Amino acid sequence: MKKAIILSLILVSAAAVIASGVFFIQKLNQLPEINGDRNINQEPVKNQEAGIATPEYKKPEPEVSLIAVGDIMLSRTVEQLLVKQSDFTLPFKPLAGFLAGADITFGNLETAIMAGRPILTGEFLFRADPKTVAGLTLAGFDVLSLANNHTPNFGQFGLQNTFAELEKSGIKYAGAGTNAAEAAKPVIIEKQGMKFGFLAYTYGQYIPKEYFASADRAGTNPMDLVKMKADVKSLRPRVDWLIVSMHVGTEYQLTPNEEQTKFARAAVEAGADVVLGHHPHVVQTFEKYKNGYIFYSLGNFVFDQLWSEETQEGLLAKIIFGQKEIKQIEFLPVKINKQFQPDFASASTSEKIISILKYPVQKQIRFRWDGKDFIESSGWQIILVKPADNYSVYQAADLDGDGRPEEAVVVDRIGYLIKNGKAVWKTDDGWQADNVIIGDFNNDKIPEVGFSLWKEGSYGPSKPFWVKENDKEISNHLFLYKLAETKNLASLQMVWGSSALDQPIKEMALGDFDADGKNELAVLENNNAPVVGAYCNTPLQGCLVNLSIWRFSDFIFFNVFKSRAGEFLGLKIFGDYIYVGE
Repeated sequence: MKKAIILSLILVSAAAVIASGVFFIQKLNQLPEINGDRNINQEPVKNQEAGIATPEYKKPEPEVSLIAVGDIMLSRTVEQLLVKQSDFTLPFKPLAGFLAGADITFGNLETAIMAGRPILTGEFLFRADPKTVAGLTLAGFDVLSLANNHTPNFGQFGLQNTFAELEKSGIKYAGAGTNAAEAAKPVIIEKQGMKFGFLAYTYGQYIPKEYFASADRAGTNPMDLVKMKADVKSLRPRVDWLIVSMHVGTEYQLTPNEEQTKFARAAVEAGADVVLGHHPHVVQTFEKYKNGYIFYSLGNFVFDQLWSEETQEGLLAKIIFGQKEIKQIEFLPVKINKQFQPDFASASTSEKIISILKYPVQKQIRFRWDGKDFIESSGWQIILVKPADNYSVYQAADLDGDGRPEEAVVVDRIGYLIKNGKAVWKTDDGWQADNVIIGDFNNDKIPEVGFSLWKEGSYGPSKPFWVKENDKEISNHLFLYKLAETKNLASLQMVWGSSALDQPIKEMALGDFDADGKNELAVLENNNAPVVGAYCNTPLQGCLVNLSIWRFSDFIFFNVFKSRAGEFLGLKIFGDYIYVGE
């Protein structure tokens, strides 16, 4: 009886949502058509025990995200400010959440890490307090290149201290070591069953020979074309993805020199998938060469070169790897402020930086909470492998705490709950599901399974929850379910349902977007579903779409943000950013 009362309260509260201005009614006379193949698979396998046909389905292919940044210099006036502010994480704070959200974060550390005298403005020997490693840790750096002309500035003692401090913090490093063999040794990181290999090299011209590692001396790994190609060919069979870092180029020039292009292209020819360039202190061009991708220079990331616009600018490279192919590359321009903090650049600065790449890119829209509101900014990307669709048709989470994940899937527009490989629940006959996500929608610390679906009538079985009695028209709804288990039988029980939505949900994602410790629901919703009987599905059909943020409170979803209408598609969450393509 108690459960029935609670459910009734939930449904009454859902009805109140209509008056709140969050949900309205939009009806269609027929179920909408969805472009593209959205089926996970076709033929069902009968589950006699549950009485529900278990569909064949496959899990999404694993993906790994890598973010690479430019030169990181924590000495000189940067360190002076950190000491003054008593905050050694200061430079990384604006982007720490974003960087740490990557599966692998990479950069070029252009500083010896050791205690010592203050380094004055204008000096070119770089040393940073060991406390500065806290900033690298905050930003989630997994691997750093030490192959450059500044890490050895304080000799063997400085190098050994740098190695020790990074190792203490769990940060791997490439391109330097206690001897030549260690300096040339690759770093291998495994994520999602994929192995990533990193090699790092630095130019040799004008650099003291004692900076380079030898059989009995710590140092950096010098650029040698023949040796590099041998290193790449040796590493290639051991990893799925191979990244080469090179520290070379003419400083402050926006185009690569011959040494850069020759070395980078040779690395690709030998088997490298990605080449990441550092040292020029400005962003340089991007190139697809044969089967590889070359960033000739990512510019500065944390540096005190505030004397020109170009040296205050940098580029983050965000790369999405699949099991067999690079799926997407994002280009994220940044600008360093007066506190030596990189943050995403303004629209005009971003466009200028992107123009330097001299490569065709697609615009991307980002939304981020700034403490008061969700602010729109722009990014750029190249989509190398177009996803089959932008719907979520597979989710997995441990709903009952037994250590084994349950799976929620959408197959042939039918929603299922799969437990131990068998379907134990499905959506009602006649309903057509679009999306499913699992998460804590109402912030009660218990995950729900949320389906966006289409059905006849309103959500209720009787008055007053009908829009009208025996309503046969089709409308879009959001329904939330929780796992219910009795006598070893599992199913889903509805705990919340929306009224009919006048702006149907296209895509949805759950996350804490405003850093208040509670989840919000991000949805792409049709702004201009054209006429009754039609369903606006893609920008190719002239759709306008809003990004809306919904917050659950007292059994009601409130709309706390609605973007401008645009031809948005492809809702993604990364760190504290919400992404849509346009």
